[in-house]
Amino acid sequence: AVKDGVTGKLIDRTKYTSLSVSYSVTNAGDTDASETSGTVSTGETAGSFTVTASVTDSNSDIKKRYVPKTASITVTVVDSNKSSQTIKVHDGGSGSFGLRDLPLSRKPIMIGKMFETTSDQDITFTISSDPSKIIDVSKSDLSGSDAMLVINQSGDGKFSGFGDGDEVTFEITASQAGNDSYHAAQSVSRTVKIKKPSKKVFFEERKADPRYDDVKTKAIDRMPAGLSEEKAIALFNSDNYDSDGDGVSNLLERAFGGDSLGNDSRSSRPAPVKKNDNYEYLSFDRYTSDFQADMGIEYIVEESSDRRTWTTISSAQSTTDLGGGMERVVYRTSVETTAGSTQFIRVRVKAK
Repeated sequence: AVKDGVTGKLIDRTKYTSLSVSYSVTNAGDTDASETSGTVSTGETAGSFTVTASVTDSNSDIKKRYVPKTASITVTVVDSNKSSQTIKVHDGGSGSFGLRDLPLSRKPIMIGKMFETTSDQDITFTISSDPSKIIDVSKSDLSGSDAMLVINQSGDGKFSGFGDGDEVTFEITASQAGNDSYHAAQSVSRTVKIKKPSKKVFFEERKADPRYDDVKTKAIDRMPAGLSEEKAIALFNSDNYDSDGDGVSNLLERAFGGDSLGNDSRSSRPAPVKKNDNYEYLSFDRYTSDFQADMGIEYIVEESSDRRTWTTISSAQSTTDLGGGMERVVYRTSVETTAGSTQFIRVRVKAK
């Protein structure tokens, strides 16, 4: 179509016979596209080419009125022997493994389970936007059904933290390039929120976990008969209750980065460290000082020679950033264990 450059209206070319339009095919690549007498043929070979239309006017007095003088479009020819495919996103809600807002955690985000293609082809992921540097691309696996995202550790050039907010976002794009049997799928992007750790977020995430309802039912069956459903659910979601029956309360699961819906008592509990230097050592995982207040947690490390009188140990011997807002610390008694003496070390968790 040709427009009047002054009015913007389409020109009736039957009234303006001085106008003529010609077409040309360029950038044909491997295609066999061609143009003959104003007709463009795509050919039968897959690829892309450009069609350009040019307007000329033999009436030199008015030719500047018509726009555009040239216009181009790119045409893609697809192989009819290939099938189409699309990328589907499992948008998650309560009780779903799908894509949803997530709490900051050192556990990998299993992103490969949240997307799939209708062709069952492997997907390639890219982090298309991450202003807070929340994702550690160097440690993440960005391809296939087992793809996972690893949360970055804090520090220079890494995760910049939540600032004054309660969440940060990143954008992930899923792509499938196609093969001999399938055309490339249209890429799909999603923005994901990572929420600042807190006691509220901890219990909200539990309820969104696919295992929640099953674990809750089994826990309620273990409770005393006659307890109302409302009280049973409140007890199940309380700090003092051991939801998964692994011997670790919900409070301690939260404090040490454990799984309150699965048996992980050995991996989440504080553990002694043997160094054979006559000191007693204790190692455990905890939230960094940035998040302890919101998590409603205080860690108190103490030592004793008789397990009756305990003295607080103020600082850790070593600290290792684990990412996901957590760190691994090692504490040591201040006094050596000599012949005939004993030393003990422990950590207490206080709910605020």
